[in-house]
Amino acid sequence: MKTIVRSILSTCLLAGIAHANLLLDDFEQSLNWVAEGNITGTGQSTLSLSDDAAEGKKALLVTDKAAESHFYWLTKTCPDGVWDWSQHRHLTLWLRGDGGRTRQMYAKAVDERGRQMFWELGTIKGNDWQRFTVDISRDPSVFRHENPNLARVVKVGIRCDASHDYAFAVDRVELTEPLAAPTAATPQTAFVFDQPFSYLASRRTEDVGPSMVGANLQIGELTTAHIDRLAAAGVKWAARMPLDVDSPHAKKIRAELLRHKFQLLAHVPITHLPTGDELAQRLAQLKKIVTALHSDLRVWEIGNEPNIGKFWKPVPNPIEFGQTVIAYAQVIRSVDPSLTIISGGLVGYDMDFAQGMLSTGLGDWVDVIGIHSPRWRPEYASARVDHADALAEFRKLIESVNPKLVVWQTEVQAVGGVDRAESGISDYEEARHIGRRFLYERTLGIPVSFWQTLKATPEMEHPGALLRADGTPTIKYCAIRNVAAILDDSLKPSAVPVAIDDHQQSRQSLYTPKPFAVASRWESPSIPIPPRQNVDLSATVKSNAETIDARLIWLDAAGKVLEAIGDETPLRAAPDGMTSLCRRYPPEFRPNTAHAARVVLTTTTAQPLDIQSLAVTTSGTSTAVKARVLPFVRGEKLFISWWLDSRPGPAGVLDSCTIRVRCTPEQLAKPVYVDLMDGAVRTATIRRDGDWAVLENLPLTDYSFILADQDSLPLTSEPPLTRDFASPEDLTQQYISDRFGLGRPEYWQRVALALSDKQTPLAQAWRRARDWFDKRLEATTTTVAVTDIPLVDYHPRDLHWRSSMLNTKTQHVDRYFLDLESTIEPAQLRVLDGERELPQGEWEDTPERIGQWNLEERRSPSRLFVIVPKGQSVPTGVKLNYPLAACQPILHPFRDPATGGAVLVLWSKPLGELPDFSGEITLTGPADALPAQAAVLDLATGRELRLLQATTHGDQRRLTGIPVNPNGIMVVDKALDTQAQ
Repeated sequence: MKTIVRSILSTCLLAGIAHANLLLDDFEQSLNWVAEGNITGTGQSTLSLSDDAAEGKKALLVTDKAAESHFYWLTKTCPDGVWDWSQHRHLTLWLRGDGGRTRQMYAKAVDERGRQMFWELGTIKGNDWQRFTVDISRDPSVFRHENPNLARVVKVGIRCDASHDYAFAVDRVELTEPLAAPTAATPQTAFVFDQPFSYLASRRTEDVGPSMVGANLQIGELTTAHIDRLAAAGVKWAARMPLDVDSPHAKKIRAELLRHKFQLLAHVPITHLPTGDELAQRLAQLKKIVTALHSDLRVWEIGNEPNIGKFWKPVPNPIEFGQTVIAYAQVIRSVDPSLTIISGGLVGYDMDFAQGMLSTGLGDWVDVIGIHSPRWRPEYASARVDHADALAEFRKLIESVNPKLVVWQTEVQAVGGVDRAESGISDYEEARHIGRRFLYERTLGIPVSFWQTLKATPEMEHPGALLRADGTPTIKYCAIRNVAAILDDSLKPSAVPVAIDDHQQSRQSLYTPKPFAVASRWESPSIPIPPRQNVDLSATVKSNAETIDARLIWLDAAGKVLEAIGDETPLRAAPDGMTSLCRRYPPEFRPNTAHAARVVLTTTTAQPLDIQSLAVTTSGTSTAVKARVLPFVRGEKLFISWWLDSRPGPAGVLDSCTIRVRCTPEQLAKPVYVDLMDGAVRTATIRRDGDWAVLENLPLTDYSFILADQDSLPLTSEPPLTRDFASPEDLTQQYISDRFGLGRPEYWQRVALALSDKQTPLAQAWRRARDWFDKRLEATTTTVAVTDIPLVDYHPRDLHWRSSMLNTKTQHVDRYFLDLESTIEPAQLRVLDGERELPQGEWEDTPERIGQWNLEERRSPSRLFVIVPKGQSVPTGVKLNYPLAACQPILHPFRDPATGGAVLVLWSKPLGELPDFSGEITLTGPADALPAQAAVLDLATGRELRLLQATTHGDQRRLTGIPVNPNGIMVVDKALDTQAQ
């Protein structure tokens, strides 16, 4: 049986005469493909020709016998130099699997300069031939966009996802279906937000009833302030809190979670199959924990992502995992049979692994199967497979074993990586994912979904973190707070008829001049660009230049040039001097505020240009990218959510749409729509068409909005973002620490919108911070030092001991650690158990090391480790004593470009359990970095606090008597202060 798999994705390219299909390879003559070097992993595949073909007599067979997962591209170089991909709509090919697990497949095109675009083909299943069709004229590139020249493609590539020990076959790779000629452009007006009249009021966790919205707490050290911040967002579930039954800090965190009425999920880590004494020891420790905590912690998850090598050693094994979960579940049930038990979340809907672990009898011992399905587009479980379809298939499997089993999403974000550097995603992209994720999973009947994660750490800038390492909120925090303000179990999916018109257009011509010749540079007039459209620049240019730079320059509504997003290095010219080119600009890879563009053509070495043809064309985005609309009800009230289910891009997309819904006039008597990014509420325009309500000119973008009756929403006049600042001083300090908002650009853009028409002290502090630090001053570096900070003899009372990851592997001892408040030498530290001082010693897994401590070298601040008997915690009587500065000074240096004068911003941050510090310190540094006559100003208000005279010693200056406090000060030249008055 041949299964046809079709997907249609984004438009481009010059119109023209119909071109016949372009055969890239049918494998009938010879084998011209090579396996390129591994992108990740190690291993090598064998390429050969097979007699089992989809069409004709031969096909390419790829056989892999590697011992570990890896991936690479199979590529073929054009035998005639270049292919022209710009005149065809579809790339088609046949693929056949080996009957093993499903595999995700990709294809790519590479131009002469090595720039590429690549597309998701879909998944191969079973061992039947499947034909895959991708609309290369509409489909945006996956993960990267390098503006390759699609008119001069030199290489085609195919690959599967990371895997090993597999085989697949490829047949008849071909470009088909000539592009239709474009029509004349229809004018469109870009959507513009008006001023909100109100804001969505957030809810605290203790005020929220049963809800699916959860967050994981597992990364980094937690404080009660972090828990309170999460409670202020209205998130109902919290997972992966510390489980140590003896630790005062763990007890405090659990008590704080219960005080806020969070529903709690306890996570029990396991990464391999324990046996013998190790298993007995682990089960005894588990029983101790469950016995102590089961009255408060009613849900227990065992293991994490066992179907990937990172979390199950030596290699993923569903039988081992199933056996381990059963052993752990038996202990948990022996303490309290009414507890809910979850098998650790699988990465994706891994049917083969799930079937294997269920074959052990696991389904009789757990209540829930956990899954983790991170995807850029949360509506999909994999390329071309809707989340709803994959979940239905997965539920069918687990319910065949035990009809009572359900699926929870125990960890999810937009990407699978845990570090921003490896994931390549911004805060804003993750934030635009949040509303879509929770609202769509609500319609799928997923009872609980946990966002990953609450907080980043100094060592790991987690892409999903709601809070940064310093505890300040990201735009993701704002998004989940707004979702939690509306979404709970009383909001139910509805079958009310609703439709959305996303105003898509057919392929259109925006600009087509007649042939002309110019010097080495030419610019077109401004060309209006419709929103949410693919734009293609196509041309045929004659020139003797080695390279030709052809690009679109983006303009905002005022005609200002905007910064480009895609990679647009010059194109290589054809050897005969006649170069065809086609560059594609999908909506995700142009500035969100672009209203128009100019074509720019330039050559190297001032060679003239003979432009034979040129066109700028546009078309709607992929038909696989849907404008989703989901109806809900709460009682009699109607709620409608909608969004564009494209992958959130770095710049975002903004368009307009029309929603039609069959409802009574009372259900939408006063229609408003809520922006789930910042909580802004705006009035919607409604008209009746019989039984239907028609709402026109609503925003459409790649994050979610909510349409509802005004009286069904909790509203407030205070922008929710303003509650993220404890005071005007706190706002100023956060803005400066972000180096003028660059650390959280979208967050500060929303703050600016929220405060633009306000006259509150917070708004005044914002305007002053923006005027001084964004417009007047420049950030710089300095060698100025803060001195004369008094030292105190520090005796911390609340020690936050954390279990070392090594404890899962040790046999005789465990070790616990905590981070000190500063960097110290071992000789400065005393560790006491009661009155007995513990000795310093090296780390070893031996009983002789029990009761010893050591400091981790080359770490700031210092990290202390204490060694205890296996299965025990650090005794509550252990205390520390070391010298500590009375405060941590935060110094930010600036310079006034107008005068060249130095400006220093300084505030104090308390360390550990010490109180806020207010006192005097000294600044020392070069004469050009410190003013001779200094004015000390209040940071938030600019009020002068005192005048100081520096002392000079050679080329160094010293300013004493500087009053520093948590609110912050500015140290400026007296002349600069006089000018500012």
